[in-house]
Amino acid sequence: MDIQQIVLELIDAGWTQKAIADRLGCSQPTISDIAHGRVGKKRPAYKIVVGLEKLHAEVFGAPGVSPPRLRPRPDAARDSEGAEASSCGAALMAGGV
Repeated sequence: MDIQQIVLELIDAGWTQKAIADRLGCSQPTISDIAHGRVGKKRPAYKIVVGLEKLHAEVFGAPGVSPPRLRPRPDAARDSEGAEASSCGAALMAGGV
């Protein structure tokens, strides 16, 4: 994934250009240039590229890594082995659907 795509995804996720810049220790105009594809004449510093990759992994999860599982609700249906079942699965097990 290129750095422009990373910045655009972070912005879509609610991050501002200023927040990204503050996190990476660079200026907001630098992030704006990356977001608009204006990095051709001057390449971004290595720390910015690495910082963007780390921030993206933190926000969206590292590639190939499953997101953390949510804790089951206390009232969630459970199958015969005690594992959480979806409401659809619970209805199927009960012979309802």
